[in-house]
Amino acid sequence: MIPSLERLCIKAVQESWFWKVQKRQLEHLPEHAANEIFIALFEQGALDAISLEMFQHCVTEAYLNGNAVRSDWLAYLGRFLGLSGKASYHLQRLTSLTYLSLEGTCMGPPTAQRISALPQLSHLNLACSPVTADCTRALASALSLQTLSLSGCDIGDGEVQLLAASTSIRSLDLTWTRVTAPPLMASLTFLSLDSCYLGSSDHANHIVPHEASHSVRQQGGCPVVQSDRGVALQGSLQQGCLQHLELQGLQLDPTAWLRGAHGLLSLNLAGTPTPATSLGTLSKLTALTSLNLQVVTSLSNEVAWHLTSLGRLQHLNLAGCPGLNDASLPALWALTALTHLQLSSTGIAGLPGMGLPNSSSPVSTAESPSWASLEQLQCLELDDTRIGRLGCRALQPLRGHLTSLHIGGLSVDDMACEATARQGTSLKCLRLHGSLITQRGLIALKALWSLEELRIQGCAFMGTSARISLVSELPQLKCLHWDGVVQSLTELRAPMDSESQQARHSHAAVGPSASESLKLARFEERIKYMPARLQLLRKQFEADNDCQQIAATLRQLLPAELIVP
Repeated sequence: MIPSLERLCIKAVQESWFWKVQKRQLEHLPEHAANEIFIALFEQGALDAISLEMFQHCVTEAYLNGNAVRSDWLAYLGRFLGLSGKASYHLQRLTSLTYLSLEGTCMGPPTAQRISALPQLSHLNLACSPVTADCTRALASALSLQTLSLSGCDIGDGEVQLLAASTSIRSLDLTWTRVTAPPLMASLTFLSLDSCYLGSSDHANHIVPHEASHSVRQQGGCPVVQSDRGVALQGSLQQGCLQHLELQGLQLDPTAWLRGAHGLLSLNLAGTPTPATSLGTLSKLTALTSLNLQVVTSLSNEVAWHLTSLGRLQHLNLAGCPGLNDASLPALWALTALTHLQLSSTGIAGLPGMGLPNSSSPVSTAESPSWASLEQLQCLELDDTRIGRLGCRALQPLRGHLTSLHIGGLSVDDMACEATARQGTSLKCLRLHGSLITQRGLIALKALWSLEELRIQGCAFMGTSARISLVSELPQLKCLHWDGVVQSLTELRAPMDSESQQARHSHAAVGPSASESLKLARFEERIKYMPARLQLLRKQFEADNDCQQIAATLRQLLPAELIVP
């Protein structure tokens, strides 16, 4: 029988190695052909954990067996978009597996049963997977499971309440699910309910009138305890077992549930419609070490003073709160334990005393508070604020311990950049994207000897030569972000061969003339988008002994990203 053309193509793929450079073609293979090629290559031993990624958009069935299947395969199996349950048969053989990600796969109840039998599995990610009641019932029996992510799964209270039988799960992610009442789990210390239907009885994101009573209804044959206003959540918080709570994106005010939550360490209320009158409840959560109030538009300078009682607070996110300005700074300076402070997209200018006469703050201007109070601050984000030259100069008391500073925006110019450069050698990450700095500002940054990451994308007033000059002056710089390009400076600074090093040293004593520099600058503009031709040209130069000096000059003056050792 004469084989079909498709069969000949499949056979040709199996007998060669060219499939390793045909990732885009593999993605468009028919399902049956992709499955057959995958199985054949696996049986030949031609697949490894890394090459699995090439088949993630085309393979739907995989029979994995033998000694070649190791725990590192599972990290790549989780990226398969249409993998069926047949591949899960051999999961139970991986008895030493501790972390498993099956995000976006089609593995169902049979997989969950095999997963629950893994003796050492502690972290499981089933986000965006078809999780059912049978799955959660099986996962509740897993003895070692501590972290479980069900984000984006089509599950509700009936499925989640089955997890209450678990005594080992400490972290549970229920983001973007249909959950209306949190599970009653005594072992839970971290719970994420971002963008859930918490507080709704009809799976609609609206506010339900406050009721203290519980109602029991049947769903999927299992009794489900539902709280119209999160009474179950309040009970878990008052017991002190829940320490980390994320309620980002809820369309109701959750502060009523936080009364008595004295053991709460981390709270995320970003994007919630919490009114200013309710934010005073947060002042009683004195154990908090992390608080996220991003885009809580009701937050104002007066409300910020309620946070001064949170003496243990280390991470505070107030980004996107337009009601904040410099009048709130004295309240923030009172939080002396802060290590991370995010104030992006606010009215902050960073100047001590600004706005105090018109505010109702309990601190007088005579006390002269300043950034010096935050002796432990390591990361400060002031993107898209009103901070400028004077504001950057006011940050100088943070010198010595501030490692990350974000001051991108139209208010930052060369003078602000020069003031930032006086921060000393502690800065390791600096973000200036979208600012008005020029080559003069970049030259000032050469004083930051410890800088490892620099973001200058969107800065229209600087050229390529200024960026390359900065790279040569900052030996610790590892990553440079500019114009949407991320340059790994480890590769750009790859050592040249011994010949290239000698040629550069011999030319360094002479240096190029002014006319030669002008010609090479024009040459750089002409070939900046032709790295392949540049490599060929360099090889031609080096092949001729009379052109060694020209080749060395090219290496020294051309942008580093165009030079290939």
